[in-house]
Amino acid sequence: VPVTTPDEYAAHLGRNLSLSQSVVEEAEVILTRDLDCRGNPAGVAASLLYLLAPDDQNITLQQAGSVAGVSKETVWRHTQTLRDSVPEVS
Repeated sequence: VPVTTPDEYAAHLGRNLSLSQSVVEEAEVILTRDLDCRGNPAGVAASLLYLLAPDDQNITLQQAGSVAGVSKETVWRHTQTLRDSVPEVS
């Protein structure tokens, strides 16, 4: 059984969050790296999209978690890890 990775969730979640294609593509590139972020792959992808979303999009942790099927606390926890391991989002 193939395991779904975070980068495979980015396009679907990005559409549900109404993010631009450029934000989704940037997330997909970052998520293909060997990141030090473990856990629910949809939660990891939602967290990175939350961090990459432009300020005028105003996406909340709750919205990001809702589209990924995880809690806002899970999104927040992953954002902390991603900020430490991905220089582009710090």
